[in-house]
Amino acid sequence: MNRQKIIILAQDIDTTYILYNLLSKYYTTYLIIENPPSKISFLKQRAKKLGWLKVVGQVVFILYSKILYRVSKSRINQILSKADIDMQTPKEIKRVSSVNSSECIEILRDISPNVVVLNGTRIVSAKTLNCIDAPFINIHAGITPKYRGVHGGYWALVERDYNNCGVTIHLLDEGIDTGDIIYQQEIYPTKDDNFCTYPYLQF
Repeated sequence: MNRQKIIILAQDIDTTYILYNLLSKYYTTYLIIENPPSKISFLKQRAKKLGWLKVVGQVVFILYSKILYRVSKSRINQILSKADIDMQTPKEIKRVSSVNSSECIEILRDISPNVVVLNGTRIVSAKTLNCIDAPFINIHAGITPKYRGVHGGYWALVERDYNNCGVTIHLLDEGIDTGDIIYQQEIYPTKDDNFCTYPYLQF
């Protein structure tokens, strides 16, 4: 029996491998990882938009979160174990400079998947979205439309909006987290959870 083909377009992060191992049980699954943008050029762009003071604050937070991740490793392992989650790295990974590169579009056309699933990529261009006749589905770490953009679950907790702390699976369109919603689910963090463990709870 021919299994449906799925392409995962994603960042090189733990949750990508969780997703791959889960979907590959049921579908013929291909993994495309996009390279992260240059940190220097990214910071320059952010500084131009927000100002250097805010960017310095963001850099400090990134450094803090790296320390927090190490401290939280035990809790992360507990979440993974309880959910029987596999994070094994697949044998074959295709790497591209960007989800919007001509190289990525060529791979998408070559494989011609039934569905494309995104996890933490750059904003996908209209050219990439329309290069094949298949739906693009995004995994968003927040409840849309109230919490769009990155770390939606975290921001809901900051606002004490506990009913909107969760995850959304939605179709991708040309907006930012504005596509039709397929599924939403709340999460219930414990006192042992933090910024670094929320993504694992969401998955």
